[in-house]
Amino acid sequence: MSKQEKIVCAGAKVKFIKHFRGKPNNENITKEVIFPMISRNHEDHIVQIDTMLELSGGEDSDRFSKMSTQYGFITNKNRFVDAEEALKITGWGNQLRFKDRKYLLSEDLY
Repeated sequence: MSKQEKIVCAGAKVKFIKHFRGKPNNENITKEVIFPMISRNHEDHIVQIDTMLELSGGEDSDRFSKMSTQYGFITNKNRFVDAEEALKITGWGNQLRFKDRKYLLSEDLY
């Protein structure tokens, strides 16, 4: 039996590059990571991600640089979806408060 997909929290997909200390740039690694959001809105999440990346490296260690961030939502099937798809998944699109927009905001979950 397949469960109906539901939105469980807001999240961010962050693409970053890891700079290895003492190695040429062509040996850097680019990764994409999805972070669940532990705040009520995406703006607070920006600060959390930037702080985490800032704390990840100092002068004597490897460091990370954020390349891009895509904000969206995470489902109970561990899938990252954008705000438009998230609104479709919730089924809230026909409610009066969503008539004038076609996407979900992180604030709508609370």
